Amino acid sequence: MFQNPLIPLSNPLLLVNFILWCSNTILAFVVVSICFYKDVKREDLDDIEKRNLRTWSAFFLILITANVLTLIWRFLMADFLIINILERISNVLVISASFIKIIHVEKVINKMKYYKGYYFTIILAIVIFILAFIDPNLLKVVSPFQTFFIAISFAGYSIFPIIYFYVSIKSSDNELRYNGLKVSAGAVFIGLGVVIRPQNLIGYVNIPPVCYFIDWFYITAPISIIIGIILIYDSFRRI
Repeated sequence: MFQNPLIPLSNPLLLVNFILWCSNTILAFVVVSICFYKDVKREDLDDIEKRNLRTWSAFFLILITANVLTLIWRFLMADFLIINILERISNVLVISASFIKIIHVEKVINKMKYYKGYYFTIILAIVIFILAFIDPNLLKVVSPFQTFFIAISFAGYSIFPIIYFYVSIKSSDNELRYNGLKVSAGAVFIGLGVVIRPQNLIGYVNIPPVCYFIDWFYITAPISIIIGIILIYDSFRRI
């Protein structure tokens, strides 16, 4: 199913994949626009609410940029060197989006005095460094290095959904509880959507059981991100 990126219309599955990725990119742009509008126009928002909107704006804006670059290298480019460079940049941006939000999350944790430090931020900084300097094709090969990379990526990203889930179960405020659960679930859906992108699973095309589901991931990966965006936006849309 991995074909010439210049002919997405020749395969119905690739066409649906292309449309869905465009859809989640447009949806993220709409969310960013709403965040900017509220940040500028709403004078009744306190500093915490404004900071929350700004970090979500940055998160989705970087995610949009990564999606656009991914669409370009997957569907519009044939030069392997350019594809490699654009894929590398888009991968760095995806993790950078999480990096910005997790810095914000760890600042909140520090203020709540659960612990001191930015351990998960440092882990994601290491992931960004690896993505910037390692050939993305090397990370697609099934190997101990790939396992190590997946493990540290999961470790760094995990604080994102976990802290919001923790806050939700500890809160006595129903609205805060539900919003925390929405963000936690949204973060899981976005993380899952990024991981199961078919271009990440080239090394598994002949390895069961993953190989049996790769075609489905063309549809489920972008839909998972769409669900995540909707859940996260719904958590702060009433601000």
